[in-house]
Amino acid sequence: MCGSRCLGPMTFNVDLTGQYVTLSQGGRLASRDTSNFMNGLVFLSRTVKVDEKLCICIEDCTSSWDGALRVGFTNICPQRNNIPPASIPNLRDTQGYCVVPVPEDLCRRGVELQFWMNYAGMVIVQEKGGEKYYLKAKGLNLNNPLWVFIDLYGNTSAVRLLGSRRGSRTSCPVCPIDGGINWLTRQFERQMSEDENNHKTDTRMVWKTSSYWKPSLILVQYANQMTIPSSKECSDLTRAGLGIPVQESRGVDLNWTWRELNRFICSRYPLVNLDSIGFLFAKADKHGRLCRLHADTLKKIKKELGDSILYIIPETDIVLNEEDMDVSSLLREFQHMHLSASKHVSVLVSRNKLLQSAKDALSNCNFPWTKIPLVTFVGEQALDCGGPRREFFRILMMEVQRSLGIFEGQSGHLFFTYDQMALEEHKYELAGKLIAWSVAHGGPGLKALDPCLYQLMCTRECRLVDFDWQLIPDADIQDKLKKILSCKTMDDLHSLQREHGDWICDCGFPGIYKPEVSIQDVPKIYSYAVRHYIYLRTSNMIHQFTKGLNAYGQFWDMVRTHWVEFLPIFTHIHEPLSRSTFTALFQIHWSKAGTKKRAAEEETLHYWELVLKMIEDKKPKAPQNELHFEEILAFTTGADEVPPLGFSQKPSINFYQPEERGCRLPYANTCMMGLFLPRVVKDEVELYKMLLRAIRDSAEFGRT
Repeated sequence: MCGSRCLGPMTFNVDLTGQYVTLSQGGRLASRDTSNFMNGLVFLSRTVKVDEKLCICIEDCTSSWDGALRVGFTNICPQRNNIPPASIPNLRDTQGYCVVPVPEDLCRRGVELQFWMNYAGMVIVQEKGGEKYYLKAKGLNLNNPLWVFIDLYGNTSAVRLLGSRRGSRTSCPVCPIDGGINWLTRQFERQMSEDENNHKTDTRMVWKTSSYWKPSLILVQYANQMTIPSSKECSDLTRAGLGIPVQESRGVDLNWTWRELNRFICSRYPLVNLDSIGFLFAKADKHGRLCRLHADTLKKIKKELGDSILYIIPETDIVLNEEDMDVSSLLREFQHMHLSASKHVSVLVSRNKLLQSAKDALSNCNFPWTKIPLVTFVGEQALDCGGPRREFFRILMMEVQRSLGIFEGQSGHLFFTYDQMALEEHKYELAGKLIAWSVAHGGPGLKALDPCLYQLMCTRECRLVDFDWQLIPDADIQDKLKKILSCKTMDDLHSLQREHGDWICDCGFPGIYKPEVSIQDVPKIYSYAVRHYIYLRTSNMIHQFTKGLNAYGQFWDMVRTHWVEFLPIFTHIHEPLSRSTFTALFQIHWSKAGTKKRAAEEETLHYWELVLKMIEDKKPKAPQNELHFEEILAFTTGADEVPPLGFSQKPSINFYQPEERGCRLPYANTCMMGLFLPRVVKDEVELYKMLLRAIRDSAEFGRT
């Protein structure tokens, strides 16, 4: 039976295999008949989570066929009688599937591989201890279930499923690539067994004696932690093996010695070497500040603590495994290192001159960016408890894109302008500072750079031969790139030399004039020209931009090191909110069950669900009357998507009693992230119109 740290058993699905696949060893070994090179598809027995690393071993190969292993993900529930003969092209060309051919040099007998989907929508394949291979997964919604398939294609004839790992949690069987976790688990079990032998008190008797105590524990990450972690931070810590112990405990005996208590605490966190690190005990005061406990016995700790949580403070910071850190963990680490949790700075903002207001705030070279900004919009009576700040940073990032004059191109594929005047005025640096300021304080990022440009900025190689020349904002450069791609014969190449040879030389390819240049060089010429235009040509502008990012806590250095994790912050790879994802964000605040108010609220919520269905189905069709889930979320919270660090609390749906005369529209409080709906409404069409008017006509922040 799987423990509470287990992701659940993982095997191949016996009902979802190709024609020539045989399963054995409890569904963990899949073999393909080598008389055929295809019909080797096999699906896993359960869906997987984002960042869940699947571990496999190539058990057997054959030299009879070309091609090799393929792996993939899909949002489409597999059907028993609909298994195609091969993943490529059958699944690759089908919407909702992502297929990754594993490099053939990795597909050797005995090689252990792991592959996974990260939060940036990238599929990553890696040999144990080897290089990572990336492929962008297009058309998948990471908020929906993910099924995994493996295609025993070509020379790959047998694969063993070793298990999976996500952070500190593993599936059954445990993946040997991370055998340390397995060893720690065994150590934990052995330790608990020893505890049982040392304390052979019958459990039923323990419950009856006053010496039994079952404290609630939370292990924090930092030695200088001053405040209690939020619920989101606590969840992140728990996933990393800290936070709340995931294994159930029988509790402690108040007669234990201090050494026995320490051994018990260490056993609760088997993935952290607390015995070597050392730790102290603390409790929270009414303001959420952590106060150290000075008691020297268990009984004194219990008396001093009362019913509060016992916080465990390490004597030195606990370093998490950065390979498993997602963007949220990286940003929380950055916040802890640089931001002040208790100090604030007032920022006065004019809605009509929002970008200028931000520029004025940052104009002071000693601007305290580490302090929490308290945003006040001129002429609006709103205390910033989070809502105005979220709204400010959301609008600011849009203004940075369209009003600074340093970006050009299509939405989601922006490039830097070549503007010497803007460079002298340090506009690129200003943009970098504004983006770092926003993201550091829980706001959105730019989410607009062209992905190829972003990879080049992060000093990563990018396959520019596949770059779409139509994304270039300069029509003249488009024509030149199109001319390069149209070269099919040597006559075409000679024509290219005559018309654009000097320009191609300026792009860093002087070989265009060499006698040995050939048609085979066309992809290289195209790649050099694209690289020059989108990256090298504006290198001074890009350098100033990254300098601005680094001005605040060396932010860009962190981004460049973890470039894949930060893809959603700098490029537009987010899927639009779905109805199910949007609904799951909210909690409902009901009146007491059985009352008339509750009955009216349930009817309103029914119409609310129908409104969401109308939005999903894009009804009504007229664009000016079309609502989007992102608009409602921004109206409610100030943010049009879930921030990288998540919301501090769940947004809520609340209800109000309509006025007898007149019509009070739905309204929101962005600080408490609450949407208020009327208890009495005629039907879903009326509620839709009320929401549309409230959102579109709301000129004042967070109110109608």
